[in-house]
Amino acid sequence: MNHPRYKQPSHYNDIALVKLSRKVRLNSYARPACLHTSSDIPVPKAVASGWGITEHLSDETSNRLLKVTLEFFSNFECNRTYRGNIGEKLRSGIVESSQVCAGHHLEAKDTCQGDSGSPLQIVNTDPNIYCMYSVVGVTSFGKGC
Repeated sequence: MNHPRYKQPSHYNDIALVKLSRKVRLNSYARPACLHTSSDIPVPKAVASGWGITEHLSDETSNRLLKVTLEFFSNFECNRTYRGNIGEKLRSGIVESSQVCAGHHLEAKDTCQGDSGSPLQIVNTDPNIYCMYSVVGVTSFGKGC
C-alpha cells in the first residue's frame, strides 16, 4: 500500500507498506525492526544495506547483502548538493520532517539502484532498547553512485 500522499515522480513520501499473506516465523534471520521515533538522531553515522548495483553504469546487482557506513548531512548541505537535481522530484528540497540525507563527505560511498526500500540504520545507544540497530530511514534515491 503506497503512502497516500506519494505522487510519481516525486521523491516525497516515497514509502509503502506490504501486507503479507501469512505470518512470519521469527528466527535468527527474520526479526522485527526497531524504529527510531525521535526526530533527533544521536549519532553522526548510519549503516545502509542492500543488494543494489555496485558499479556506476552497470545493471548487475549484488548476489549478497552489502552494507556501507554513511554520514548524515545537514539539510542545508544536502539541498546545496542537490540544487541542480531538484526539478520535479524535489521541488521543495529535502524536507526535514520526513527525509534524512546521508552519504560520505570524502569518499564515493553511497547506495545505488536496487537498494531502494532498504533500511538506513543507526546503532542503538539507549540501554533500555533491546535492538542492536534502529531504522531511521529507507533508501529512496541518490545523486549518483
